[in-house]
Amino acid sequence: ANRGAAFLELGVGARALALGGAYVALAEGPTSLYWNPAGIADIPGISGAVSYESLYENSGLTNSFLAVALPLGAGAAGISVTYFSSGEIERTTERFPEGGDPTAGRCVEWAGLAVGASYARQITDRLSFGGTLKFAQEGISFARATYFGGDFGVRFRTGLYGITIGAALTNLGSRGRMEG
Repeated sequence: ANRGAAFLELGVGARALALGGAYVALAEGPTSLYWNPAGIADIPGISGAVSYESLYENSGLTNSFLAVALPLGAGAAGISVTYFSSGEIERTTERFPEGGDPTAGRCVEWAGLAVGASYARQITDRLSFGGTLKFAQEGISFARATYFGGDFGVRFRTGLYGITIGAALTNLGSRGRMEG
């Protein structure tokens, strides 16, 4: 397979996850760097957000997100980091199916890391555009795949009954292949 980085589809932020991910039009502040980068366009000052999820009870799977955004020139800029970890998984081999192979090591961890740099700007008092350039890498210590990509988003405040319309194309990017 030559596609990956599925950890980028997990979602971040309690409010967004409580809405089942239906958050693209509502996204504001630093967590919008995950959902729709246009959401930082009118940020009033320096802001930060942290999200940590322990997935599937005690499976060891975790997803973490850190973002900072600040006004910059006519718009706003932000950086974000997403880190996914499988936790320690007992390593098995054909010769040692129960684990404990003295040459392979005791445990292995699958990890995914994505770093993004974003910029957004208000075009009018109602219309905002934003974009993110991303670097992502995933795998285990001896086999990794690397990706480059981006996100693009728009938000439009209609002025009718508080309705905001938003759209985002996320995780558009290169193909990756495991190497190592």
